[in-house]
Amino acid sequence: MRALVGAALTIGACVLVACGGRAAAPPNNEPAAPAASAAAPAPASTTAAPQTLIPIKAAFSAFSMSQSPLTIAREAGYFAEEGLDVEIVHIPGSAQSTAAMVAGDVQYLTTGGVGVIRAKLGGTDLLLIAATKPYFAGSIMARPEITSPADLRGKRLAITNKGSNTDLMARAVLPRLGLIPDVDVTFLATGGEPQSVQALVAGNVDASSNTPPGDDRLRNLGMVTLFDITAARIPYPATAIAATSTTMTQRPDVTERYLRAYARAVHRYITDKEYVLALAVDLLRSDDRAANEQAYEIERGHMQANLELPLEAVQSTLDLIKGEDPRAVDAKPEEFVDLSIVHRLQQSGFFDRLTAEPPAR
Repeated sequence: MRALVGAALTIGACVLVACGGRAAAPPNNEPAAPAASAAAPAPASTTAAPQTLIPIKAAFSAFSMSQSPLTIAREAGYFAEEGLDVEIVHIPGSAQSTAAMVAGDVQYLTTGGVGVIRAKLGGTDLLLIAATKPYFAGSIMARPEITSPADLRGKRLAITNKGSNTDLMARAVLPRLGLIPDVDVTFLATGGEPQSVQALVAGNVDASSNTPPGDDRLRNLGMVTLFDITAARIPYPATAIAATSTTMTQRPDVTERYLRAYARAVHRYITDKEYVLALAVDLLRSDDRAANEQAYEIERGHMQANLELPLEAVQSTLDLIKGEDPRAVDAKPEEFVDLSIVHRLQQSGFFDRLTAEPPAR
């Protein structure tokens, strides 16, 4: 455990690196790594990493338990074992992180799917290539004096950033409560989950849209649950992996090995709770063991071990944004995804072998 805690502290210095500058393009003589194929051995028996690793840059958009497999893949050595040297940066919010990918600053992105879908509607070549959570998870939380949804009329609600999962969750839920977003309820972007928690506790807002463990932290602090979004199971690519169609076409082997490592990290998440909780202290910026454990269990229940992204989750997003973007009305969900590598891994038996293996320790 002491080693794990040390690893958790080390992660903080890595994942908090500010996004700056364009990532260096791989050299033309990019070293060849062992080719991934349908006949690849079981993941847990992967041989030692090659001497020279291929450098790539990946980003995540939120300090949340659902996005932790990206960090796990690096810290547990899965990327290195697949021949990759992955630099991880945090770029807050779906819109900002998507813009970084459009600019070519990162090659792979873990984020909420709406930013990618909006960018694709705008003519970019961004695509959703895998997913680990195809449903919203979280709650609409409120101060104790807010006793019913009607009490929110004319009040302020915290979200992390415009276009983030917390923003979209609120926009999906408020109409169910008889409230019109931006008309009956004013949205206030705080910049992050910890800031939303602080804003609600301090009384700077009247309610907050929160993902785990923020919602559970607020319950522990005496706030009330107005709507349990997790229980509603609203389809949405809440945690997805994105890349450009150029990357998918020009670097399919690198992308496959990236997804193999990511899938191993998901398996580690599902099967090794204490390892994940040790990393979570720094990753979630919270040492609230009870809230972190609650978040772990919620995300474990949602996490897609086979990285599948149901098209209904993409269609639900299109339905959610068509009021503000008419281009979404006639768009088809299959236009926004390329699941070819995920499906190839599924058909090869990779995920079945992975499930049968204990996590690497």
